[in-house]
Amino acid sequence: MPRIDFARMRCPVARAMAILGERWTILLLREAFAGTTRFDAFERNLGIAPNILSARLAALVRHGLLDRVPEGGRHAYHLTDRGRDAFPLYLATTSRGPRARPPSWWTAPPARRCWRRTLAARTARGWRPSMSAFCPAPAPTTPSAAASAPRRTMADGGVLAAPPGRVRRIVALAAPTTLLAATQVAALLIEPWLAARQGTLALAGWAVVLPFALLLGQMSAGAMGGGVVSAIARALGAGKREEAAALATHALVIACAGAALFAIPLAIFPRTILGLIGGPEAAAAGAAYSAWLFGAGALPAWLTNTLASILRGGGRHALAARGVIGGWVAFPPLAWLLMEPLGMGLAGAGLAFAVTMTGAAAVMAAVVMAGGAGFTPHLRTPLRAALFQRILSVGLVACAMATIANLATILVTARIAHHGAAAVAGYGISARIEFLMIPLAFGVGSALTALVGRAVGAGDWAEARRIAWTGGALALGVTSAIAIPVAIFPGATAAAFTDDPAVRVIATQALSIIAWAMPGFGIGMALYFAAMGAGRMTWPVAAGLSRIALAVGGGWLFSDLMGFGLTGQFVAVALGITAYGAVCAVAVRPGVWPGGAAGRER
Repeated sequence: MPRIDFARMRCPVARAMAILGERWTILLLREAFAGTTRFDAFERNLGIAPNILSARLAALVRHGLLDRVPEGGRHAYHLTDRGRDAFPLYLATTSRGPRARPPSWWTAPPARRCWRRTLAARTARGWRPSMSAFCPAPAPTTPSAAASAPRRTMADGGVLAAPPGRVRRIVALAAPTTLLAATQVAALLIEPWLAARQGTLALAGWAVVLPFALLLGQMSAGAMGGGVVSAIARALGAGKREEAAALATHALVIACAGAALFAIPLAIFPRTILGLIGGPEAAAAGAAYSAWLFGAGALPAWLTNTLASILRGGGRHALAARGVIGGWVAFPPLAWLLMEPLGMGLAGAGLAFAVTMTGAAAVMAAVVMAGGAGFTPHLRTPLRAALFQRILSVGLVACAMATIANLATILVTARIAHHGAAAVAGYGISARIEFLMIPLAFGVGSALTALVGRAVGAGDWAEARRIAWTGGALALGVTSAIAIPVAIFPGATAAAFTDDPAVRVIATQALSIIAWAMPGFGIGMALYFAAMGAGRMTWPVAAGLSRIALAVGGGWLFSDLMGFGLTGQFVAVALGITAYGAVCAVAVRPGVWPGGAAGRER
């Protein structure tokens, strides 16, 4: 049955309900009557998703109940005369509540009461309605009070203390992506096991391709994807839905260009590129795998992760995770089917990746184009350099960071290559577990990018820093739960991946040293994602450079000059990871993330 449009009816009650009948409208007007004017204050007081809030405020502005005006470098929402006309309706609504106590001037005899004149006069003198008369908890009455007030949730009608409320917000956004990360981790742990079943040389070929496969995922999901999330979150935080939709279209264009950067060299010239890292034998073993993985899988992987980032920017983390989880669940059984029963060998894993990511991209595209992010991108949107710059200013720096992180693994692999294929395969197992910290931290980090971006968009840098540190602590706990058992039981971990004694010995040695530093990598990655939301990427770049300098330069010092061999190289890798986490942590402070008026940005 078609939906009836009340706005087209002749009845004035029906036309009024077209404006006021939506469930958030009266609550938004309640906050406006209490003096709330800032987007972030509305969001904090009501516990409403930012994409929904943006749409509802825009509707109230469009219908003339609120004015959206520049104020203090941002925009504020003020009641119009038409909006004040809704005050009797608001009071009538409160009279139905069990704790309603309308003010005495409202219950005065009709001859002595002109509600609109009284309300206007009292408002002009700075009076605001007392929300304690109508609500279980008081609403903030000024922007500054709203910024400092603890978050009130509509679920319980009460007040949450600020730290638990912050944790709750982060966990609510992080939980779906963490579930996705757990699914991805399980799939990525099965892949080297399947590669090891093909033999040591196949495992070495897989290890040589590994840094590039990791870079593909990091750039499309966390790096450029983080730039997309940050840009869209800040646009929605400022109440600019149309700009958010245009940014989504520009993000898809960037995704196509990013896919080409991987597909052209690694699908056409895999032997040449891989041979520079792992030698001719490992390159030959991994060439077909690389051709399928990047030739057929790079574009759908970029599109899948970019579309998921668009949804996360709109606050739809659960919806973003739901669309990608299916692909990672299907990947291991399909890879096994292609590799073993159908006899494709290692190349079957590359084809399985391409097929599953293509399916995920189709699902995600349908969701986004149906308005799943709270807005609908228009593919014919004119391309503007300013919007590309909004995404790339964060995304390119983050991509450089991801490249540096994987370059460290590539250069360490190249240094280890002269020890033979077993050494390359053994370090590949350690590197895989090391980089599993990224999807685990990404579960929390994706929430930090969105929440920090909104806080920065609203000019609340102090809250942005608090969110970053809270999320960093959560990421430290999540990654420690995986890394510490691996560090305590490195031999059992290595044995789970390979039966080759030589590979197992080297993997055990690497894990017994490097795994202790992995929790630091987790907190560093979480704060890196937070820095993306803040648009403060200088220190994360320095962290990445310090990591590669210690991993490669320290490896040359300890392994070659001091003669400690592979042990010295693995110690250098651990020191590089530790330095990365420490430098990222040092950056989250008022001197870098400003807290005063000078640091307020749109």
